[in-house]
Amino acid sequence: MKKRTTLTLLFIIYFFTANSQSLHPDSKFTLNGKIIGKSSAISVILTYRGQNAKEIRDTSEIKNGNFLFEGTLSEPTRAYIVCLDISGKVIASNTPEFYIEPSIMHVKLVGNKFDQLSINGSKTQKEQDSLTSLYPQRKIDALRIKTIKLRKAIASGDNSKFTEDELALLNRERQSYQSQKKEIDYQFITSHEKSYLSPFLLDYYFASNQMNLDSAKLFFKRLDNKIQLSTYGKSVSSLIKSKDSSRPGNTAPAFEVKDINGKEISLKIFEGKSVVLLDFWASWCIPCRELNPYLLSLYNQYHLKGFEIISVSIDAKRDDWKKAVIEESAMSWYQVFDQDVNEKMLFYTYAIGPIPSFILIDKESKIIGRYFGHEKSGKEELSKRLKELFP
Repeated sequence: MKKRTTLTLLFIIYFFTANSQSLHPDSKFTLNGKIIGKSSAISVILTYRGQNAKEIRDTSEIKNGNFLFEGTLSEPTRAYIVCLDISGKVIASNTPEFYIEPSIMHVKLVGNKFDQLSINGSKTQKEQDSLTSLYPQRKIDALRIKTIKLRKAIASGDNSKFTEDELALLNRERQSYQSQKKEIDYQFITSHEKSYLSPFLLDYYFASNQMNLDSAKLFFKRLDNKIQLSTYGKSVSSLIKSKDSSRPGNTAPAFEVKDINGKEISLKIFEGKSVVLLDFWASWCIPCRELNPYLLSLYNQYHLKGFEIISVSIDAKRDDWKKAVIEESAMSWYQVFDQDVNEKMLFYTYAIGPIPSFILIDKESKIIGRYFGHEKSGKEELSKRLKELFP
């Protein structure tokens, strides 16, 4: 089963919860499961999103290698399963993802190798399987294995030019194959306007900033009306609206929030006084924390000239955020917890994809730039813009 694991997908689910009732009433689905071969699993957990994107976790006991799930759905949705042993521990780290829909489906697992999953009875999953077969996946996987080995060699002290050159070559090859994969997905979206898989693919590329706003609008417009109003369709629609309203040239969406010291801050207090940089980060984001010395240099260089930084943590737990701020003691600018924002979280208001990401706002509260901190070009563009603002 193909598995998309990017930072962005951790947050896309927000858009699912902001939508209204589905177009069609729920219909029954049945998922008959079978484990082939020896397995230490005694139960299976199925997780998926039902009506109004509510997360549903259902458990089924395994009897003679068989398990069964029944429920209701109004449309196809992504699901994943994990198997537990007698102690209640997850047997394998693999959590195969697939599409379930209102139908009778059959899924097969092989022993404890749960990534070797096959499913019948799901039209959407059949489309996904056909699409996956077109990907240069084996080449991508082989390159990933080679890249991991080289990174380990470098981490252990092998800093030879040969090793670094080989790693750079592998990265270029991987990017080439990823581009081929993206083109295949784009062609699918264009030619399958009535498929529930199309809005998921569109959501994935758009939310992860691999597709620009104008392209997303064009692809979305081509989708069938029923697909536009599906759960994933509504996710794309919400994201388009958020990115459209927070694009450079527009007035920055207002917000009010208390910082880590309990001080009330809002964009209003900086109007006519300061240029503001919104820095989106999280305690678990290593690239974010590696950028702190860079942010500190910007703050020291421009703060007295009218430059402020507001670091917005998207951590799930407040304690994780506070601990990270203490550890990063040099972060002397404003620190806020996104869940404390007065209305919708800024991560969604400003349609942030992968982090670290920056939004630059001028003294008139106009957005003048969006920058991706994980890209070298993002830092360079931000630095250049600040030099222009503070000559």
